[in-house]
Amino acid sequence: MASKSAIAIAELRAQAVAKEMERKQNLMRLKWFEQNYEKVFKNPALPKEKIPKKAAVLYQELRKMRKERFKAEREAKTKPCPTIDEKDIDIEAIMHPMYPVPQEIKETLYNGISHYQEGRYKYLKLRNKSDPHEKFSHKETYGFEYGWRIRETAQPPKKDFCRRTTWYRRMNGAMNVGDPARRAPNPSGQVI
Repeated sequence: MASKSAIAIAELRAQAVAKEMERKQNLMRLKWFEQNYEKVFKNPALPKEKIPKKAAVLYQELRKMRKERFKAEREAKTKPCPTIDEKDIDIEAIMHPMYPVPQEIKETLYNGISHYQEGRYKYLKLRNKSDPHEKFSHKETYGFEYGWRIRETAQPPKKDFCRRTTWYRRMNGAMNVGDPARRAPNPSGQVI
C-alpha cells in the first residue's frame, strides 16, 4: 500500500503533466492559427459574414506581440555590458578567503598553553565549533559542499506514531534469516 505522501507526489506529477500537455496543445493551436490565418480567414472565396471578427483581432495582437518580442531581443543583444570600476572592488575581500576571527575567540589564543588545554588548543576547539559558512566567505574546495550550511537544512518532523514497520516481529532465532548480517556463517561456502 502506498503512503499518503507518495500518493500526493503522484497526484502533483499528474497535475503537472496535464498542465504541460494543455500548454503544448495551446501552443500548437496558436502556431497553426498563425500559419494558416491568411489561407483560411483572408480567403476571397469565403463570404464576409463567415469570417470571425475575433480571429482578425487576435491575429493583429499576435503580430504586435511578436514584433515587440523581436525588438526587445535585438535591443538586449546590442546593449553593452556594464563596466565595473576598480574602486568598487574590495581587494581585501577577494584576497582573504576567511572572515576575521571574533575578538573573544582570538584572545583565548594568548591565554595559557596547549599542554593544559588552554591557549592554542582551546582556540582551535572554539574555532572548530563554528560552521564553515561562518568562517569562510565562499567554498574553497568541493569538500566544503558537504558541511556548507548543514544546519539550515529542513529536518523531517518527528512522528509520535508508526515508529516501527510491524507491530510484532521476532528478532531472534530461526525466523530472523532476512538480515544477512545476522546469519550464521556457512562453512560450505554455498550461497543460501
